[in-house]
Amino acid sequence: MLKQSIFQKFNRDFQNEDDCRQFLFDIKWEGGFVCRRCSHTKFWKGRTEFHARCKNCDYDESLTANTIFHKIQIPLMKAFAMSAHIVNCRNGISALDLARLYGVDEKTAARFRLRCQDAMQAWFLDEVREKENEKHSTMDGITLMHRGENLNGLQKMDVTLEQYSANDGLKMVISKSTVSMPGAIAPCELMAGSYVGEIKDIRIWNFRKWMEGTHHHCSPAYIGKYEHEFYFRFNNRHRLKEIWHILIRSIMRHKPPILHGQAA
Repeated sequence: MLKQSIFQKFNRDFQNEDDCRQFLFDIKWEGGFVCRRCSHTKFWKGRTEFHARCKNCDYDESLTANTIFHKIQIPLMKAFAMSAHIVNCRNGISALDLARLYGVDEKTAARFRLRCQDAMQAWFLDEVREKENEKHSTMDGITLMHRGENLNGLQKMDVTLEQYSANDGLKMVISKSTVSMPGAIAPCELMAGSYVGEIKDIRIWNFRKWMEGTHHHCSPAYIGKYEHEFYFRFNNRHRLKEIWHILIRSIMRHKPPILHGQAA
């Protein structure tokens, strides 16, 4: 679970909703205000203290407009703590556990996780430069659901592990998993006790253990989201003290690719 020191920092830095709003406001406009409608650079206070109203065209932009937090409906203090749990729990935390811990329903927790995963993916795309190499392997013993009748359960997937150069000079990796046999199940040899294939990269195996241990199963349509969550933590393993701030900055600097059903 979340380390006690992180709880203490949150309680000290974010004592109410306005503390959270001010933190996001400072991130959103730290490079200066630019109106999204007319590109004017001067503003005054809008409908609330945390709205920015353009002095030229009168466009009033809310704090979370045009960010991945667009139309978020859960309190920001709760959103901050939930996102901290997602990035700081070593073994991850399921949507069900998030829901129980923070008093929201499971669908709301799942939609909020998707927002965070979108921000993690956007951060990765911002940071990487050139692909340096890729490795092809398999991942056995992953539970897939929502494939269709007689296609669910433990099975094998094909995996491509890609390594990129990054803006900070470090290396970054991401895996891309696909169903091995569309229209059929690639049998799980681990369950049969006959698995002899080689997982030549421990990161693929660690992702498989993380998925099965915390999340238990996944739809093929969303496994890429979970890969970005897992490798976001891996690629930031040397800056764990800053990892939550990295996530929040990405949330505030990117638009949502889609609105996941009703807002979380």
